[in-house]
Amino acid sequence: MIKQVFCGAAVLLSTSVFANVELNNWGTATDIVSFSDCPSYCTGNIDSVSDGGIGSKQSSSTLNNDYGSAKALAEINGSGFTPVLKAIAGAQAGTGIYAKAYGIQQYTYTGSETTSLELNLNLHGVISGEGRISGQVAVIKGDEIPWTGDMATLVYELVPYENVLGYESLFIVPGTDENAQTSFVFEVEPGDTFFVRADLNTRGLRSGSADAYNTFTMNFTDDSQLIATSDPKPQPEPEPEPELTDEIVVKYLWQAAYSDGRFSFFERLVVYHAARLLGLSMAEIKALKEEVIAESEV
Repeated sequence: MIKQVFCGAAVLLSTSVFANVELNNWGTATDIVSFSDCPSYCTGNIDSVSDGGIGSKQSSSTLNNDYGSAKALAEINGSGFTPVLKAIAGAQAGTGIYAKAYGIQQYTYTGSETTSLELNLNLHGVISGEGRISGQVAVIKGDEIPWTGDMATLVYELVPYENVLGYESLFIVPGTDENAQTSFVFEVEPGDTFFVRADLNTRGLRSGSADAYNTFTMNFTDDSQLIATSDPKPQPEPEPEPELTDEIVVKYLWQAAYSDGRFSFFERLVVYHAARLLGLSMAEIKALKEEVIAESEV
């Protein structure tokens, strides 16, 4: 089990300014906010947009105003139906703008034995000036997940310690064009359900920009025994019951009579009598009898 200490200084923005579209099952959401005045910290007029919620396979938000421009996109379409997150934010001089994308997917483990699953993360980003990019992913065991826009609050305050199966954070170094990658392994037991919660945060301050539109992705090394709640795997069609014809009824009778490997006089008498009442000829009755004998010898 992996838990990283979340550095408070790396939090891009208090989530209280976001719309906090509820996501406590599977779904996606996006939020963008802008500030007119950011001398050292951001104040002033706030414009904001948001989209998505529970059951949304895709959500997107775009904001362009005098303070900057930003867009965010969240989808449930990665390998194994994992979240795919994109965000970009660029601020004008003296202003600030933030873009955030969330994604949550619930899984059920269908294997018959306890096993370890590996989740691989990849975050690409480009930062200029006072831009910031971070991505966080938590794996949380259970049938329900509490909602908060702040991943650290979720992992360290709202969820019992033993239910956090894994938690990782990725950061892009300012002034670089970088792919940040990591992975973590967690253990599940037969029938376990768990959530993958992913957040992507971008911030542009005072003419700075952060481009993570290409992209924050994640995938399981092996998802063959996982069922995603948003896209359950099709279940096999049940085998149709055979039509109960007179011939099948007589064959069932011969099979019951021959279950001990022989036909008694009384058993033969009963089967022949029933078969004649059903309208079968003597040839058909004998053919079914021989068929049962042949099948028992295979």
